[in-house]
Amino acid sequence: MGTHALELTLDEDGDASLRADWSALDAAGIPSLTGHLSPSNAPHVTVVATPTPIGGVLRDLARDALGPCLPSVARLGGYALFGGRRLALARLVEPSAELVAAVRRVREAVPTDVRPTWVPHVSVARGLTHEQAAAALVVLRDRPMTSVTLARLRHWDVTDKVVTPLT
Repeated sequence: MGTHALELTLDEDGDASLRADWSALDAAGIPSLTGHLSPSNAPHVTVVATPTPIGGVLRDLARDALGPCLPSVARLGGYALFGGRRLALARLVEPSAELVAAVRRVREAVPTDVRPTWVPHVSVARGLTHEQAAAALVVLRDRPMTSVTLARLRHWDVTDKVVTPLT
């Protein structure tokens, strides 16, 4: 069972920058999100992830809270590893205080968020062994710490496999 999500997508330059990370890993023979064929597969920052379908009230709240903050410049930070035996590799994102406050308002309205603490990030690879994660960090070590623009809000409906732009 997947999760329904509200996500912030990147502008074209930011999207290209993260896809370059994916491609660098792919070229090195390390699994990345390049091969993930879901219609939701675009670099993004998840605001809310819940097993519960996201209805119109929450979509409206998210649009009203986050829409005025977008576009928003955020710094791409270092890399983080999430997981246990298998790891996810992500690029940390440092959003503005205004956007963090707006996200907090949205997240407070979702009692079933699968991630109780928001760690803004963009996924680069999932399902890595520890050895693959170490190799991935070597491949990506010289990637620039740059800024990206969080440009749009979207809703991922995992049941119907539909991405709906909200801003």
